[in-house]
Amino acid sequence: MPETALPTARPAVPHELASGRILAILRGVGPEHLSAVRGPFPQIAVVPTGGVDDTNAAAYLRLGAVAVAAGSWLVPARSVDLSLEQLADRAARLWEAVDAVPVRGVG
Repeated sequence: MPETALPTARPAVPHELASGRILAILRGVGPEHLSAVRGPFPQIAVVPTGGVDDTNAAAYLRLGAVAVAAGSWLVPARSVDLSLEQLADRAARLWEAVDAVPVRGVG
């Protein structure tokens, strides 16, 4: 999936994606940026990546993200330094944060 912080700066992608009907990804920007993007581009389904963690995942969803990707926070590059219990704790904290957000339709 292509990654971009600005819909107007999206790389060349298949027609379905370029039409704005499927997905754009915000990488490493804060939840407040999502409102700015969704305003003029409400048809774009946004999935924030990079910088997503248990403290901001719910905010992204409340502001209109259809999902969040918290890969590097959930399993950091040095995850071998974390115990299985620590990894499970991170997953539980993330789940708790997003589970409180009501599910809604896209578009």
